[in-house]
Amino acid sequence: MCIIMTSINDLNKPYIFNSTSIIRDNLPWTPEHIAVLLKKKKLPFRLGKRIIDSGIQFEKDCHHIQATVEDFIQWNNNNDQILVDNNEFSNYSNKDYFAYADYMHFRELFADDDSFLKLIDWSQIGLRRNSIDSTLWIGSQGAYTPCHFDTYGINFVLQVFGRKRWLLFSPKTAISKMQTRIPYEESSVYANINFVSTNRQIFESIKDVDTIEIILKPGDVLFIPKHWWHFVYSLDKTTISLNTWLEQPDDSVERTKEMISRYLISSIMTAHMYEPTQWLNHNEILTDNFTNLTILSNLLQQQQQQERDENDIHDPVEPPIKRCCVENVQIMPAHHIGQISLEEKPFCQTMHYQQCKNDESSKEEKQLLQEPDEFDFLKNIVRAVTSPDTIDFIYKKLIEQSSMHAKP
Repeated sequence: MCIIMTSINDLNKPYIFNSTSIIRDNLPWTPEHIAVLLKKKKLPFRLGKRIIDSGIQFEKDCHHIQATVEDFIQWNNNNDQILVDNNEFSNYSNKDYFAYADYMHFRELFADDDSFLKLIDWSQIGLRRNSIDSTLWIGSQGAYTPCHFDTYGINFVLQVFGRKRWLLFSPKTAISKMQTRIPYEESSVYANINFVSTNRQIFESIKDVDTIEIILKPGDVLFIPKHWWHFVYSLDKTTISLNTWLEQPDDSVERTKEMISRYLISSIMTAHMYEPTQWLNHNEILTDNFTNLTILSNLLQQQQQQERDENDIHDPVEPPIKRCCVENVQIMPAHHIGQISLEEKPFCQTMHYQQCKNDESSKEEKQLLQEPDEFDFLKNIVRAVTSPDTIDFIYKKLIEQSSMHAKP
């Protein structure tokens, strides 16, 4: 069996590869085996509330700790027993919180041992990539990341242990109208909707949105096209995933547009004296306007040069090609479920601990959601000036003006 994906249409819809063997290890990658591989290495875990009925719980709103996988396993398996004193999870009940360690690069996790670089091989699905190009994700039941799309590249995700539920939306759906850039995170654009809410009214505006739903099982690899919205939820007690991103030819344009967005957002929020923790996502670093302008200017110059170089090339550029020539691997389009009723199938129904209720939010949640009116208005301004059509217009004008003033 040999699959060749050369058409642009092939790259614009999700696919699933079943029964893959991406991991080249003699032992199955269970949580316990991961703990052995990583030894006592501490990982960055975020802990989020399982129930947030209104508002959205972004990464910046979660608690963040450094802990070992062994600590995570002990906490995740705990049944109201007292954890050992040195367990970093001891202040958080697994009935109230989920834990998620994400975006962990193999080249950093196993920097001292080159033998681990051979553990991951994506060639079975036609990708010349290995552990160096892969990231590791470990989560407890209920762990999720708010609905978003990635501005750069295309994404391949391998489900290793446990199952995850995916909702995917085309960039052409109404989800795109709910885009927000606060909190700001380079390369991630969030949707202003809480998919784990028990409040059915929240889903009224998107109840007819064309949706793809996937339950990703161990051995499955999901291909996520560029700029597709996705919301991912851990169904089982523990989930382990790997992923790899592939850069695309137009990523240089996207980086320039991201820098325009960063400059605009930073200028607005710092002018009104808001703390970075109020509008930057966790791990995003604040840069001053001079630095932002310098980087933007350099990116524009690079983009101009790239466009000049492309104009000098008369031969058409070959489209991206992905090949899979392994007989025991199957590839199929992701199951298209059409107009799923998100009112009737909220994520909270699949939670291990059935805490969904329509009572008042907790005190901690209310404190999380209370924001001054000015901040809400500024978020609307940011949403307007960073909307795709606005950023596209600014980018086009900057390129035009830079070309007019370019030195011969």
